[in-house]
Amino acid sequence: MPIPNLFYGHQDALMRGASPTTLAVGDSWFWYPFDNLLGEIAGSRPLQSIVVAGYNGSEASEWKGKYADSIKTTFDMYARGPLVKALLLSGGGNDIVNRPGIRGGCLV
Repeated sequence: MPIPNLFYGHQDALMRGASPTTLAVGDSWFWYPFDNLLGEIAGSRPLQSIVVAGYNGSEASEWKGKYADSIKTTFDMYARGPLVKALLLSGGGNDIVNRPGIRGGCLV
């Protein structure tokens, strides 16, 4: 069941008539389908709406390439609005864990 004040991508935000107070850009850690950080934040702040840009399974390193257009569209649509007061960023976890010399999330 969707969280009423959490919108995944600008398409979801448009379809559900979002008026966001917060924009979020995140890699897979914001997009995990169950019990993710944004779900907890949105659940504890019912009077605020969050629109998140990025994609499930993405890495922060892809923001400037593969997902740049989608992130730019989300920001063009909402960042200049009078309601947006905050920006949340989540990135780098996958980029760091998937590097040589790191095994199982620990430096070796």
